[in-house]
Amino acid sequence: MVANVGLAVAVETVWPQLRDPEYGYRIVRLRERQRQWPERPLVLVLGSSRTQNAIHPQAMEFPEDASAPWVFNFGMAGAGPVHQRILLQKLLGQGVQPAAVLVELLPVTLATHHNVDPIFTQKVSRLSYDDVKRLEPYLVHPGELRRRWLQERLATWSSQQPVLLSHIAPSWQAWSQRIDHQWESLDDFGYTPYPAHNAAQKRAQRQEVARSEYAAYLQDLFISTLATRAIRDLVAECRAAAIPVAFFITPESPVFRSWYSPRTQEALRGYIDHLTTELGCPVFLPPPDFTEDDFADGHHILPAAADRYSRWLAQTHLQPWLNVHR
Repeated sequence: MVANVGLAVAVETVWPQLRDPEYGYRIVRLRERQRQWPERPLVLVLGSSRTQNAIHPQAMEFPEDASAPWVFNFGMAGAGPVHQRILLQKLLGQGVQPAAVLVELLPVTLATHHNVDPIFTQKVSRLSYDDVKRLEPYLVHPGELRRRWLQERLATWSSQQPVLLSHIAPSWQAWSQRIDHQWESLDDFGYTPYPAHNAAQKRAQRQEVARSEYAAYLQDLFISTLATRAIRDLVAECRAAAIPVAFFITPESPVFRSWYSPRTQEALRGYIDHLTTELGCPVFLPPPDFTEDDFADGHHILPAAADRYSRWLAQTHLQPWLNVHR
């Protein structure tokens, strides 16, 4: 019991890596860079696994002088508008002070169901107590999530076993259960390159998985009120803190783009227009010249293409936008 209480306290305070490795290792690396460059303006990038693989800050080639901005990739796998909203709240609450925020606009997550409770219930062991409180305004049954969270914390050794084993003895686990890649492949700026080994041989299979997961949504994209509300809340929080905010869409392969119906394309254009005209936030659209060979599965970009995209994004959009807001 004492050991369980000790671990429960540790994952809430000094060892966020054991509760949520994706978040914990990124916040450690972010703070290391902030100590290294206390005067340089931080550009914080929020997004999904697409962002993790696509935004390579070191490939953006910003100069390393005292006034130059630096970029940190805080992508989190599966993150949609509600995830991004509470992540921004968490980072601001922990003293991270970005000079600008760049947020991925992932079209399929705009169709977030009106009830996101199941999404967060599945990952409740990764949430902190404060995360649960931040989520409550977006939940249908906040009491149920609180109850599940308390159950997980009362059995922290059990609920965190995959994470603990991946740190202590990863070879004891089946490959599908290991998560040590979440921190082993992470660089100092939050970038996680997609493994390029055998990418060509596995592309067709991976693309079929992506088709089964996304094609139906992209045929009839419905932009939910919940996603819209979370994005509005994120923008409002940035505005209240005088932080400029912009959105971006990562590249997709020709086959992946072919899954968008004309109606979905129209709905997406309408929402982008809403962001730019009503909320006053620029949306940086991707270049259309990426090929199938640039992707592992049609939407997770491979390292060489990620470098090319990151340089293009910095030169074409990010640097001019930052110059306006300096």
